[in-house]
Amino acid sequence: MFTTPQSFNATMLQSHNATMLQPHNPTLLQSYNATTPQSYNATMLQPHNPTLLQSYNATTPQSYNVTTPQSYNATIPQSYNATMFTTPQSFNATIPQCYNATMLQPHNPTLLQSYNATTPQSYNVTTPQSYIATILHCCNPTMLQPHNPTMFTTPQSYNVYNPTIPQCYNVTTPLSYNPTLLQS
Repeated sequence: MFTTPQSFNATMLQSHNATMLQPHNPTLLQSYNATTPQSYNATMLQPHNPTLLQSYNATTPQSYNVTTPQSYNATIPQSYNATMFTTPQSFNATIPQCYNATMLQPHNPTLLQSYNATTPQSYNVTTPQSYIATILHCCNPTMLQPHNPTMFTTPQSYNVYNPTIPQCYNVTTPLSYNPTLLQS
């Protein structure tokens, strides 16, 4: 999944805070597995498996440093494909398989610009069907359910992603999620 250098184009996801996700390493996200019921909790990502995302934090260098080999895909193996953030369009909500390679590939360059926990336009994309609440239904219900049910339909969408750390997923830094960090 994230073993070779490419996915998560830096120019695309530059909105992520450099100090928060930069600590990643080649084998870092191999186990970002959504099998645990507490993962992806709205209270930041701490509720995840303690050995999984215990350090997904803007201050610790081992963030996203996991130990298990199954990558962020409880059911779909092609999710988070290396080419998912390379072409322009946005989270097509017509595809039932959440986080599918063909679903994330159409992201729009301006899509994640506001993926910020403090701004009202966070994850508010240009197209009406982009990453709407209905698309999250296909995701592991125990993984994304903690989020606000309407998080991708209202202006404050994904504002619950991290209510405690405002700089988390901040659009001001162009470093984090560098292709050399999160390769797939």
